[in-house]
Amino acid sequence: MIRLACFDLDGTLLDTLEGIASASNKALCALDLPVWPMGDYRAFIGYGPHALAQHILPAGQLPSIEDRWLHLYKQYYLTDCTQRARPFPGVLKALQTLRASGVRLAVLSNKPDELVQAQISSCFSDLFEAVCGQREGEPVKPDPTVLLYIANEFGLTPSECAYVGDMLVDIKTACNAGFTPVGVLWGFGSDSLADSAGSFALVECAKELPRVLFDLKT
Repeated sequence: MIRLACFDLDGTLLDTLEGIASASNKALCALDLPVWPMGDYRAFIGYGPHALAQHILPAGQLPSIEDRWLHLYKQYYLTDCTQRARPFPGVLKALQTLRASGVRLAVLSNKPDELVQAQISSCFSDLFEAVCGQREGEPVKPDPTVLLYIANEFGLTPSECAYVGDMLVDIKTACNAGFTPVGVLWGFGSDSLADSAGSFALVECAKELPRVLFDLKT
């Protein structure tokens, strides 16, 4: 059975679209740059803030303003990142069921670590034994380095672990690490996951997640 379930954050555990869009647009306004509709940000989430900057900043002004935008984005986001983040329906109960059944829980996100720590602490208390956001000098998903580090810290082999996410980058990360990939269809990348279904498990709603993980063969 799966002994460790590691989760992506944005679009998997938490609906963070409003907070990301708000902080990003505030940073753009501060730089006298045009803002983006909130819905457009759905396609930009998942690869971390540096990749987000590549999408939303004018190409002719990169990289000269990227550092300024990134500093402002983190500053604005930290002020209300917990207020504008909500667990998706059924997620908390699913996590509690997994934990009560002996499955250990962790988080790996491409979001800056200080934001990840704040949101997990606020929304999920002590459910997770390991929480990792993007840290200076560490590679981002789909590089498997940090995912493999987490498994090693738990004393587990990759075959005993699953990685759960809503984007194709999460599926690639799991495969690169030798984890069992599990896709969820309530997040930001549901269309691309549905189009790629067949080689990995897909979960339509959070209440099904424990059953799917319990049924996985390792």
